[in-house]
Amino acid sequence: MAYNVKIFGLSPAVAGPQSVASTGVKQEHVAGSMLKVRRVTFVVTTVLGAGAVTVAITKRPIPGSATGEVALGSLAIPALTAAGTKIYKDLNSSVSIQTGESVAFNVSAAAASGAGYFLIEGEEDPETALNQSLVLSA
Repeated sequence: MAYNVKIFGLSPAVAGPQSVASTGVKQEHVAGSMLKVRRVTFVVTTVLGAGAVTVAITKRPIPGSATGEVALGSLAIPALTAAGTKIYKDLNSSVSIQTGESVAFNVSAAAASGAGYFLIEGEEDPETALNQSLVLSA
């Protein structure tokens, strides 16, 4: 699936490849503009060891806080996946993320070793800051 307009205005909370050898939130992308998330991807940089990885993907109204988060789906990464492999999942519905909200990647089942980048793909949402109650002009 290809998109005519790619998203922009995302800021990852942590730079560089993230380990999937332990559980917990590994990455969180904060939106700088309103967007629709269509696909999530994991790019393997270090081969995964024994044990498949399960990643829960959530939308968070407040970055860094699980309060009020909504499940968007999950990503399954097979054990022994080679470096350079890209594992992606298309989301069933396009999820709108407002300015200041985030998408979090939470590893709920870890591999013995492995690391990579968590990515988001989608498109700009046609809304404006005027339509968002929590975006104020200074």
